[in-house]
Amino acid sequence: MVEGHYLASGFMVEILDSTLREGEQTAGVSFNSDERIKIATALSKFGVDIIEVGNPGVSEDIKNSIKEVSNLGLKTPLLCHSLATKENIDLVAQMNTEWIGLFWGTSDISLKYKFNMPRAKALEKITEVIEYASNYGLKIRFTAEDASRTDINFLTKVYNTAKAAGATRGSIADTVGNLTPRKTSELVSGLVKSTKLPLHIHCHNDLGLATANAIAAYEAGITLIDVTVNGLGERAGITTLDELAVSLKKIYNVKNGWKIEMLPELSAMVERYSGIFNANHKPIVGKNVFSHKAGVHTSAVLKNPLTYEFLRPEEFGRERAILVDKFAGTAAVKHFTSKLGHKANDAQIKEIISQIKNRNRKFCTEFDVIKIIENVLGISRENTRNAQALVFVTANHDGYINDLKNGFAKHPEITNCLEIAGEYDLCLHAKTDSVRKLNLLVDKIRSMENVQKTNTMVILNG
Repeated sequence: MVEGHYLASGFMVEILDSTLREGEQTAGVSFNSDERIKIATALSKFGVDIIEVGNPGVSEDIKNSIKEVSNLGLKTPLLCHSLATKENIDLVAQMNTEWIGLFWGTSDISLKYKFNMPRAKALEKITEVIEYASNYGLKIRFTAEDASRTDINFLTKVYNTAKAAGATRGSIADTVGNLTPRKTSELVSGLVKSTKLPLHIHCHNDLGLATANAIAAYEAGITLIDVTVNGLGERAGITTLDELAVSLKKIYNVKNGWKIEMLPELSAMVERYSGIFNANHKPIVGKNVFSHKAGVHTSAVLKNPLTYEFLRPEEFGRERAILVDKFAGTAAVKHFTSKLGHKANDAQIKEIISQIKNRNRKFCTEFDVIKIIENVLGISRENTRNAQALVFVTANHDGYINDLKNGFAKHPEITNCLEIAGEYDLCLHAKTDSVRKLNLLVDKIRSMENVQKTNTMVILNG
């Protein structure tokens, strides 16, 4: 089928989330039992179609956590990852999950260096373990590991063998991340024609193409795509949940029950639990995604956001930000001045813009902009009442967070201190009776021992 067919029909496809299995294979990541339960519960609420809960053979704590998750009574089917051994299959059978995910390396390099066996022997082994798992009544997903480097004719035999042995689904693993969208399309299209086994795909991101490859697989007829929250996984990770879900929903009109408004919440949760934080420009959930800076952009967006937005921030519980610095134009400065509750004539706006653009500093913060505006308008900052800000703080080390919180508690102007997920560790609410005092307080915070960096956002209407 051609791409247009899918674009028109909203061809259905499912999502399997592997944050609790593939995600935990990220360097330095290990979830505890409580975190696993919260992540699984959130994923189920979001509406993923299958949750891969881990491999019980890895460790005792993972095995116990899988049991705890399986006892939650989630509506979402659960899948256990498993080595292709009878011992591992026996263990999975005790986990009370609907699915088992068996995998076997099928490329020549895997057969030679991992198993030291010929292709014919590998087919026998695949048949043996699938038939064994079938005796437990488990739904079986068989993954051809390193499928993207496996001879296509042999790969077809692998999936047909798996189906004959009792596998319910097959998975194409781009284990080393060497696929491109075109190669993915050719591979999936060929396999869809040559095997009747419903196929999934698992794309690694070594070339930064995981989401693009997953989309190409969808266009070629794949039935399910593996993802993780924030794209966690071995090496460079795999396809990220937010990018894929939003692309399928917005571009391809895929009908599903995915609650995309939950994506920032899911992302922040996994950031905190994993210790791996998103870049500010990360699509969908990044800090800067709905921010507009250049003068031409801000002017148009203030008239109609669709001029520079394909996605609406409100759909994700986000807010649009109009930034003011040396790139700002008249519309942005007027907008910012108005939000402060001030009125300025054209000459004053022109002077404000001139001073902003000619500042001899690398950055122009909101404090700097407010100071310039009030100086130009002749407003006494000392008489500005109820000056408030949110101050985001990153600590030098996790162990210093409690020390910092204790230090902040000594300042009565800091009315609240919250631990948060994301790039920063803490969010402070600061309230003073003038902008000058607010500036002095922020300077004190920046100079505190163990404060690595801060970011201050002035509350314009408190």
